[in-house]
Amino acid sequence: MSTCNVITILDQLTLKPLIIKNFTPMVNLPSDEDDLIDDFKKLYRSSITNNRNSSTLSLLPIIQSEQYKYIHYVHISRSHLIFLAIVVVNNSEKLININSCITYLDLFHNLLCKYFNLKNNIDRDIITDNFNLIYELFDESMDFGIPQLTDYNIIQEYIKVKANLESEETQEQDKSDYEEENENENENEAHTTTSDKHGESEITARKKNHTKKKSHKNMIQNTLHIIKHPSTLISSVDIKDKVMRGFEEDESYMNSFVARTITSSINWRPKGIYYAKNEFFLDVVEKVEYCQDLNTGEIRENFIVGTIFCKSYLSGMPVLTVGLMDNKLMNTTYLLNRFQFHQCVQLDELQDSNTIKFTPPDGEFELANYKLRRRPQLDPPVIQITEYNVVTKPKKWVRVFVKFRTFFKKQTSTSVLRLKIPVKRILKEYEIDLKTAPKFKTDWGTILFNISDDFVLWDVGSIKGSYGDKEYETVCQFKLFDKDEYLKEQELLKNSMDPPPLRTGPKLEKLYENLHREDGSVESLESPTAIVDDNNNNNNNNSSHLISVQFEIPYYTCSGLKIEYLKIQEDSLKYQSFPWIRYKTINDKEYYFQI
Repeated sequence: MSTCNVITILDQLTLKPLIIKNFTPMVNLPSDEDDLIDDFKKLYRSSITNNRNSSTLSLLPIIQSEQYKYIHYVHISRSHLIFLAIVVVNNSEKLININSCITYLDLFHNLLCKYFNLKNNIDRDIITDNFNLIYELFDESMDFGIPQLTDYNIIQEYIKVKANLESEETQEQDKSDYEEENENENENEAHTTTSDKHGESEITARKKNHTKKKSHKNMIQNTLHIIKHPSTLISSVDIKDKVMRGFEEDESYMNSFVARTITSSINWRPKGIYYAKNEFFLDVVEKVEYCQDLNTGEIRENFIVGTIFCKSYLSGMPVLTVGLMDNKLMNTTYLLNRFQFHQCVQLDELQDSNTIKFTPPDGEFELANYKLRRRPQLDPPVIQITEYNVVTKPKKWVRVFVKFRTFFKKQTSTSVLRLKIPVKRILKEYEIDLKTAPKFKTDWGTILFNISDDFVLWDVGSIKGSYGDKEYETVCQFKLFDKDEYLKEQELLKNSMDPPPLRTGPKLEKLYENLHREDGSVESLESPTAIVDDNNNNNNNNSSHLISVQFEIPYYTCSGLKIEYLKIQEDSLKYQSFPWIRYKTINDKEYYFQI
């Protein structure tokens, strides 16, 4: 079986390695990892160059080396970083599991985000400042190139290395301590140069003591959170005294405690968790993927990508039972067969009844995800654009008509609904006079004209659902440039003794020309108001031909999935719990209509 021989993290811009971890030796291959990384750089840059002329820039996550035999580079891009795994695949190996390497790289990135308490904002400075922590995470999450454990709730009990992230409170407190010391030094006039140096060393020592005391307090609070057994509650005073005497016994206890947790049948949840208020949050979020050609009526994509997110703040070892309501739109058995569950779910219970039974991990986790194909004839899209039409009147104006309908329950309403209508093609095919501001008219919401990106944003906002009964419309009007009229005005200004009339409002034509001239997409003509795109327009981005839709509908699921009940049972503690259930349907990245 193929394993990850080397794992490294690179800067996506410079392709400079930030950290390298070698797990297994590579026979008959270069011993220096830098040679392999240089080979990857060449292949990566050449693949980017080859994909520039394509419509979408998409790189394959697996690249085979041309210089070194049996070498494969598995990489993913996250947070402006490249997580790279170098895999050696021999002909003798019949079983090759590259997907496990890709999954491990993605889970390791999520593990770093949780350790540093960040949301996809890891940069190169964080990697270089915390290399000792990342090396320990590598050692605990992978053994001899085979992924082992990436669960943050468990691995955080193993690795106690503090992340090198300086908080604002520590900075302010250190600054105030430093200022106090400086004031004391100014008051004392008898200090010599040697005493000044001694004073500076004392300030540094006090800073270190302050940091140690703060980390000491944090360790005490974290230890107070863990209770040895849920039935026998230890007083906080006894635990605090034990912590103050020394952490050696507690660390050995925690190491054996985590080891027992990993080897037990429920290795995703440690024992002894306690909360004063026991709550469980369950969110069903569905993303709708839809793509339609308005010219031909062809529906290219029509999917539902759903995820069930959970946040568990429950004491002890509870057992949760989620009952699904009979679905009128789809068969519940058909729906459950397309679910991919978390390891905590008892799959035996699914065969007997439509219930999901599990012991949840502590904190946030993803209970299940699913992808369903919608029926085009029976399941209309949530937001359907029914008409896109361009009407012109020579030498007068050009108008763009857009209409849409909604197809969801009347009891619900959208919290966000925006339509992004491209007008780049209008500005290219017609000579638009931007001296006269464009006019907009809509039945609902507001209209915004983005002159830099050449699109009109229709912000509808909140509207109630319907089953195609009501139609909403907007009209965008642009004035056409009339050259004859322009020349007449210029002659009148030359022969007139009066000064030219003052003009109020923004000068859109100059703003447009300045914005697009930086990209080389506008050429100045005899008229300052004529707009023409450049001839070297190699922009293959199809956004100028796509109407994208962004929406968010709370308390609604497009697939009809409903939670009938959520039961929480803990036999030893028998506490009162508070379950919370929410639903939401949003658009996926690919929800557009081609015009």
